[in-house]
Amino acid sequence: MRSNERTFRCVVDTGSKTIGIVSSYYLPHLGGVEQYTDGLATALAAQGHRVIVLTCAVTAEPGIERREDGVEICRIPAQNMKDRLPLPKSGFKSSGAWRYAASVSYDGIIVNTRLYPLSLHGVQLACEKGITPVVIEHGSGELSVGNAVVDVAFHRYEHRLFKRIAAHGPRWCGVSQKAAEWLSDLGVKAEGVIPNAIGAEAFRSQASGRDFRSELGIAENAPLVAFTGRLIREKGVWTFAEVAAFLKGRTSDAHFVIAGEGPERARLEGEIGANVHLVGRLERSDVSALLQQADVFCFPSMYPEGLPTSLLEAAVSRAYIISSDVAGACDVIPDESCGTVLADASAERFAHAVQVALDSPEEARQAAKNCCAHVEQHLSWEASAAAALGICLR
Repeated sequence: MRSNERTFRCVVDTGSKTIGIVSSYYLPHLGGVEQYTDGLATALAAQGHRVIVLTCAVTAEPGIERREDGVEICRIPAQNMKDRLPLPKSGFKSSGAWRYAASVSYDGIIVNTRLYPLSLHGVQLACEKGITPVVIEHGSGELSVGNAVVDVAFHRYEHRLFKRIAAHGPRWCGVSQKAAEWLSDLGVKAEGVIPNAIGAEAFRSQASGRDFRSELGIAENAPLVAFTGRLIREKGVWTFAEVAAFLKGRTSDAHFVIAGEGPERARLEGEIGANVHLVGRLERSDVSALLQQADVFCFPSMYPEGLPTSLLEAAVSRAYIISSDVAGACDVIPDESCGTVLADASAERFAHAVQVALDSPEEARQAAKNCCAHVEQHLSWEASAAAALGICLR
């Protein structure tokens, strides 16, 4: 039995509850935590609970919104430092959004990430309400911006904020088993996993009509290997390009498609071979279309992920996944019957794994179906909402 299954099964019929979710960034600002917050809020509301999302107004005006599904969004006045650090403005607690959120009687308050000032305010709000807050860890290691001086300063800030949050005695959880294990390195014990998740049918059904094989001149019977993600070294985009170069002389008809934007794009454009295609940043509907056309999804990331949405999207699209042993990989791919997780993230190992998958298409298709079934059962938003309630109301 997996640890996240144990978490799901601790939930009993609780009736309608009021749950606050604190997320410094939220839609329409785009990112993994934003999608996680929205998926969790939507699932809880669909189960009949009242949900209040407390966030910083960085891509929308401050104020209170009420969606048709009942989710209430309170956006406090804030500034967005270089699109990396959302900072509540001075006097934000006098805003209508904060005063409204602070007036609610909650049954549970969930705080996403320990990295932002609003996270501390959310934990403090919970304690003022007599509630033990739940703080969710979305990473599995220290973050880096690629600048040693900035990294040192950020890590000092991060550890100071972490200590202030930890002093309030929250319940800690991770979005994956490795994210939960990383918390022990920070000196706290995770009480469970509230996993990142996906609405499988919704993701598949939103696929656009784009035919990437036709657009890129790829034959219908030619293997298509895909990568989606930010184009930075840590995400493994150069490893992916090396895999394409390594296999060019061995699997001459295979094509490799890179979807995403980032600082490595300009150099990639000058160095990739004819069997590699850069398609830029895609709308989620186009990502769905691409992944459903892909035979293999290659994810050689070394980034301190929590549980990458890219893996979930590839899984429910039924592409065969070959991933590094990044956090979340084993949550999505529990064993070899569902895909491949490589401890060695070298281009040579990835190239060999891709070649094996392409040489055994029937086995790869069956493994992709197994992985899809596993994700639909264990990593749905309904299951994550049940896990969140179980820990909030414990």
